[in-house]
Amino acid sequence: MTRRATPPLPFTLNIAITNAWVSQLFDQELEKRGIAPFQSGTLMMLHRHQPVTPSDLQAVMGVPSTTLRNRVNELVAAGLVERVPNPQDGRSHLLRTTSAAQDVLKASAAAARQVQRMLAKRGIDVEDGLVARLDDLRAATKDLVTGPPPSGRGSLTTGPW
Repeated sequence: MTRRATPPLPFTLNIAITNAWVSQLFDQELEKRGIAPFQSGTLMMLHRHQPVTPSDLQAVMGVPSTTLRNRVNELVAAGLVERVPNPQDGRSHLLRTTSAAQDVLKASAAAARQVQRMLAKRGIDVEDGLVARLDDLRAATKDLVTGPPPSGRGSLTTGPW
């Protein structure tokens, strides 16, 4: 009996599945370093854009506001993030990392580098144009999305945050 060739996955499904596997690999490397995976992604993005309002961070990350609020509350409770008054708007606050976050950020960066090395050993050089293409893809899809990220069950597909 001849086996039929399997058609390629649709792009959106392919990237969603790839995200799941890369996220699991990153989570494993974080756990080896004693870092809770939920802390890393939000903390790294917050650090990169700080000081930042929660709504601006949400816009950068593309996650539902409830997801981000829960993550930020967990990071504040862990002493890794602080809320400070927003000098431009007395009704809101800014988020920034604390000195206690430095070890988590360093370990997260080390875990990310290790994932890149592991992929490089498999012939996937993320520095050879892939990062730039992903940046382009993220910017294009962000421009195409209308409205806030979905809440509820649909929000389970928004990433490793």
